Amino acid sequence: MIVIGQGNKAGNGGQAEPIDFGSAAFRTDPWPSYAAARRDRPVWWSDRLGQLCVVRHADVMRVLTDPVFTVEYPFKRTRQAFGETLLDIDGARHLAQRRAAQHLLGFEGVAAAVAGLAPGIIGATISGLPAGRPVDAVAALAEPIARGVIRGLFGIDAETGDRLARHLSRVSRYIETADVDLGDVVEDRRALEAEIGRLIDEGLSPRPAALALRVQRMASELERTQLMRLMLLMMAAGVETPLSAIANALAVLLDHRHLIDRLAVEPSLADSFALEVMRFQPPQHDTTRFVRGHTMLGGIEVRRGTSVRVFLASANRDESVFRAADRFDPERFLPGRPPVPVLSFGAGRHACPGRPLASAIIAEALRRLAGGFQDIRPAEDCDPTITGEGFRRPQRLTLVLDPRRRPATASLPGAAVA
Repeated sequence: MIVIGQGNKAGNGGQAEPIDFGSAAFRTDPWPSYAAARRDRPVWWSDRLGQLCVVRHADVMRVLTDPVFTVEYPFKRTRQAFGETLLDIDGARHLAQRRAAQHLLGFEGVAAAVAGLAPGIIGATISGLPAGRPVDAVAALAEPIARGVIRGLFGIDAETGDRLARHLSRVSRYIETADVDLGDVVEDRRALEAEIGRLIDEGLSPRPAALALRVQRMASELERTQLMRLMLLMMAAGVETPLSAIANALAVLLDHRHLIDRLAVEPSLADSFALEVMRFQPPQHDTTRFVRGHTMLGGIEVRRGTSVRVFLASANRDESVFRAADRFDPERFLPGRPPVPVLSFGAGRHACPGRPLASAIIAEALRRLAGGFQDIRPAEDCDPTITGEGFRRPQRLTLVLDPRRRPATASLPGAAVA
């Protein structure tokens, strides 16, 4: 029996690791490597990562939901960058912060709140795009929408939002690549906490009340530092996740341009398309847990203290769970279809409470874009390759947008891919 942890971490028996994480092929197209690992060695120790790797849906779900696995570890980059947040604590403290996060971002009606911001933020961004000329959709579309919606939901003015964004960019880069000095990151965090504390003290704009006023109420329910760090975390994740997801959705849409008319007029299709993008090309591919006590995982004995990396993206392509898993099916999540557990936002007690918000932003952006443009074409220098260390997306996506000259009408649905 292979035993992992406590001085016996190699555990590979002389075998090569099933995934070469440093290769250019994996960075640009990880899917064949994930599939081979799911088939041949779904759990293995990586000397390169210094972690136990898990790629199969059932095993990933186990790690995410079994309390023998924890997020608590004092040297995680997220804790160093943000301080203690619900990302890296368990128990009663986690439950208190999670309830607050769900109250703020997971509340019913979040789609309506995003739709209320759509004309002034999403609609204005899309209407300002140049028609018939190449435009970088990441910089001109995905980023302004993601930043604008979060500013609007928190009731933050543009000037304050820009200051917050400058500090957040370095904090986010540290979490992704650790190529920024930690001392500088700590200074950025202090500046962010001071700015957020001022916003709480002075009172956020009550428009839209759906989120901003909830922050005011939470100020009396959480310690001040907890609330500031929770808001800081939500502002960072609330920008980076939809930014990357919108960019990925556009890259995928290039292969499904025949759906543009339907996306404009069928709300349920845009919702399904958004969730399928999160399954098929998620912004983040993995997350980490730590073992509280000895356990078995995939036939391997894992000892207390072992670091475990679960590959959510691989689990989302597991053929034993998703039919035609390597095929993008925009109708996979239409109402009436059997529910399937997409793990892009995690699962269990640490599942991301911002999933409704992210999905609503992506779907609304798709609807508005399809309503304004009848075709979206790749420009000559368009590179839809999705890459990245932490958040994965096209780094630059040059498109040509053809303006709509007739109202969109729904065409007959094509053959569904189950």
